[in-house]
Order: sequence, then structure tokens, then C-alpha cells
Amino acid sequence: MVRERPLVAGVALPWSVFVNILIVLIVLSGVAFLCGLLYLRFQDIARKRELDDALSDARRWVERLAGQVAHLLGTNAPAKQALAAASERFTLACSRLDLAKTVEQAGLAKQTALEGFHHIRAARVAMGLNPGPPLPEEAERSRAGGEVAGRAVPPAQVPIQSLQNESP
Repeated sequence: MVRERPLVAGVALPWSVFVNILIVLIVLSGVAFLCGLLYLRFQDIARKRELDDALSDARRWVERLAGQVAHLLGTNAPAKQALAAASERFTLACSRLDLAKTVEQAGLAKQTALEGFHHIRAARVAMGLNPGPPLPEEAERSRAGGEVAGRAVPPAQVPIQSLQNESP
């Protein structure tokens, strides 16, 4: 029995041509698969690098806040209240930083630390000290109050007493 050759556009082709085409298609599929794996791997590396950058930025602000909370002592009631609020923000920022697994979670830890810095600034003003350098403003929050990450946060109410009314 003689095999008939398949007809392509009316021309009979030998089987070896079909086998060669099949081999080329298999090789191209394999190359495409490997390229896809490499693409996914590079995306994963970029995501990891972005997370590491966000975590290190948040860690920097949390560590700066730790130094301010540890070294400032309130000299009056409003300053003590503001320092207590800053200390609470520091504790929350540390907790969020430890649990952060995404860039957004690291951003929340940084925002919490910046809220703590706003309380530190309020305490420094209440004690009659220089409030320090300005803090970076972010789109979601322009000060410790307002809306942060979709939740309402009441602004810190720190009454500032006049230094003239205090007796020596």
C-alpha cells in the first residue's frame, strides 16, 4: 500500500516537510514559554525591589519618629498629650511595618509615622521649641487629621498655652 502525499494548494508535499514544520512549531512554543517564564520572573524581581524600597522608606520614618519620641519630654500638659499621641502613632507604625507584605501596607506604616511627626511638631510648638523642618506632604493627607487610607481620622486637638500666662 502506497501512502498518498497530502496536498497543499494543489501541490503534493513529502512527509518530511510536515515533520520539519511540526518540529519548528514545537521549538517556537518552547521558546515562547521560556520567554514568558523570564518575563514573570523579572516582574517578580521588580515587585520585590519596589517592596524593599517602600519598606526601607517607611523604616526610615519610623526610626526618626522613635528618636523624637524617646528624647522629648513634655514640659506642660498639651505637650505631654501630643507626645502621648506621637508615641501611639509610633507603636502603630512599628506594628504596621512588621506586618507589611505589600507596597500599600508599607505606605500606611510611613503615613502613620508621619502622623506621629505632626504630633511631635505640635508638642515642640507647645513647649516653645522650634517645630523642626517641614514634613513631606502627601496626596492622601496634608496633616495628622483628615482622611487616611479611606478612614476618617480626627485632627489632633492640642491646645497651645500662652507662655506669658505661665508663672516662673
